[in-house]
Amino acid sequence: MQTFFSHLSRVVNTARTNRNQLDRAASLPLSTIEIDPKSCCHEKNLSISSTLRVCVLQGRLLPVFWLAVCFYSAWSIFGFYHPDEYGQMNNFYLYKLNLLDAAQVPWEFHEKMRSWLQPALYYSLIGSYVKHFGYDHVIVERTIYLFNCGLVVVGFFIVLRLLQKLRDNPQEKKPLHAATLYATTLWFVPSYSIRHSSEALSALLVVSFIYFWHRADTAVRQRLSFFVAGIFAGFAFWVRFQTGFFIAGMCLSSLAVLWRQNSDKKRIIKSIVSLLLGVVISSIVALLIDRWGYGVWVFSPWNYFVQNILRDQASQFGKESWHFYFSQSTLFLIQPFLWPILVWSAWRTRFDKIALSLSCGILLFLFIHILIPHKEMRFLFPILVPCIILVTRALYLFRLPEAIAKHSWAMHILWKPWFVLNLLVLTGFTLFGCKRSRV
Repeated sequence: MQTFFSHLSRVVNTARTNRNQLDRAASLPLSTIEIDPKSCCHEKNLSISSTLRVCVLQGRLLPVFWLAVCFYSAWSIFGFYHPDEYGQMNNFYLYKLNLLDAAQVPWEFHEKMRSWLQPALYYSLIGSYVKHFGYDHVIVERTIYLFNCGLVVVGFFIVLRLLQKLRDNPQEKKPLHAATLYATTLWFVPSYSIRHSSEALSALLVVSFIYFWHRADTAVRQRLSFFVAGIFAGFAFWVRFQTGFFIAGMCLSSLAVLWRQNSDKKRIIKSIVSLLLGVVISSIVALLIDRWGYGVWVFSPWNYFVQNILRDQASQFGKESWHFYFSQSTLFLIQPFLWPILVWSAWRTRFDKIALSLSCGILLFLFIHILIPHKEMRFLFPILVPCIILVTRALYLFRLPEAIAKHSWAMHILWKPWFVLNLLVLTGFTLFGCKRSRV
């Protein structure tokens, strides 16, 4: 590990003189790479092979490693991370399969405050098998985990594609590599993202919404992109209602900037109509699914608001102070500089319309969650990827290679310890921690 970081430091320190050559080497097949030892490797200990290993590790091996960890987790874990995975998912579709009585389903079912969208998805996945061959918990659970793993793989490539599209300079790859390293070594993401929780699925839908929202800026059929973004935004809201605050903050801030800077008001209005049309269609689908699940017409977001906010039912499961997310997220992510980095990224990109919309969405989402007494770290999972995208955009604007070459001490203090700890915890938790059943 120390050898890896020493090679990485030397490569970054020589980025000014051989930046184009290294970028070209990282993107070409190994058999076609030709590097001049005199211009690329100034130090005797830095060989051509080690330089190539660094480039390959940055661009290819870590994503493959992360996807392998996701698949291994989907194949090996059992039990649940939080009881809501069973209470709000399994019990709902088991009730629809006539394997549970209504009295055995948690209280959220009787208050009609949970959307049936995600349970219906799993019902459609395993319903036919259960009806023909009977219910086998191991097979059903493994099928759902592997299905979720497939969704995570799709979401992973959407994120990589989005990060690539955010580049102002197509030759600039260092921030993309840094974001890949950051995302692929977060110890809890692989095992948590494949579970059947509302936070995990809503995070994937939020990523898809951001992708099509950003794609609308350059797409030929702009209104179609806004329509698809509205579809994903609506489904993200119905899977987890709180994501509506992030989506609202992002959309309103972005549209306000467009309205102020763009003289073609009719085009903006048509884009808004396309977005709202997508939200309305996805909401109609969700309402019909709720009608199928509960047997009566209900509006579950309102019931959720009444029970958890007006009647404060959620507080019976615990209350935390206002600074809970600030202190606990630092420990959870093993990153003491988490919030300074996010604040710096938001300030650095305050004049960039893409990053500004992300900052507004994250800020509104976080502010609402701070006001709610019942707090859990999993509630912030839907904004994890938006935070990574925001930091990556800031690094693009900050010219990361030159900055690290000038301030090499920052990598030793901010990057190395965090990377090593997360990689160790990721390996240990995947091999041992997520196998323990909490049933």
